Amino acid sequence: MPQDELLRQKIANLKTLWDQLTEKLNGLQQDKILETRSDEKLRLGRLIDETEKERDEVEQKMAYLEGRLREVMESDQGGGVARNNHPTTEDIPVDPVMTDNLKVFISYSHDSPEHKNRVLDLADRLHTDGIDCRIDQYVAAPPEGWPSWMLDQIEQVDFVLLVCTPIYGERVRGRGEAGKGKGAKWEGAIITQVLYDGEAHNTKFIPVLFSPTDTDCIPVFLRGVNYYVVDTDPGYETLYRRLTGQHDTPKPTLGKRRSLPPRPRKFGLNP
Repeated sequence: MPQDELLRQKIANLKTLWDQLTEKLNGLQQDKILETRSDEKLRLGRLIDETEKERDEVEQKMAYLEGRLREVMESDQGGGVARNNHPTTEDIPVDPVMTDNLKVFISYSHDSPEHKNRVLDLADRLHTDGIDCRIDQYVAAPPEGWPSWMLDQIEQVDFVLLVCTPIYGERVRGRGEAGKGKGAKWEGAIITQVLYDGEAHNTKFIPVLFSPTDTDCIPVFLRGVNYYVVDTDPGYETLYRRLTGQHDTPKPTLGKRRSLPPRPRKFGLNP
């Protein structure tokens, strides 16, 4: 993809994100005005501050890319060497602000110590690969309490990974033994409500499996979306591409339509 087209696409995506954050911010501010409980006002205030910070970061990204686009256009007009004849995303320098705010929360059930370790390994790997990954194991005791902490994570992050197992599939639907797995049940209720409020429009919630045999454990409200089996390096890379927006088969630039001559033919009956 030509470099100027790639930059324009990234700027357009960021503009869409900026609009979404602005809409979210307006809603939070309105909720805070109407809220009467002091603890809820404090929670909404924290969300407003975090959303404003995230929107500011998006603005910085847009400004950076718009500057790069101007440089590319000026270089083309000046007849510079066409380093961008066949560029890839690597042709665009990575600014530090471009990589520091992708946030992911992992929702899972505490099936066993081994399963908790697998989830921790996934979180550590994502975090090491530049994604701010959040799980309960990173937090000793949130001051706001676990229910509010889980709600905040789901609201604040860019993506929520649902680690689907037979036990998680039950708990996320509010089923299973009473008194056990309340965290997964609570997160399932929140996720269900978010999807319901959004009329099933989903860009945030992603099913993840550690075994390809666990597809039946994907919640029914997410069975129509892509899922990722992350028990192998290729599977992890496919998930990582999804989270970071690096599709492995990008659509080529639309070329110019060719003009074809008419088919030769003879006129009249005589050869």
